[in-house]
Amino acid sequence: VPTVQRVTALVRAAEAERLGSPGLAPEQVVAPAGRRST
Repeated sequence: VPTVQRVTALVRAAEAERLGSPGLAPEQVVAPAGRRST
């Protein structure tokens, strides 16, 4: 069961990708939550 923090990080990463956020890399957001699962 994923934690709220992890889900939030994934959601933020997805939104950042959609918006094409210039200063925020999705990898940097998800990395602390553990991106090795993918």
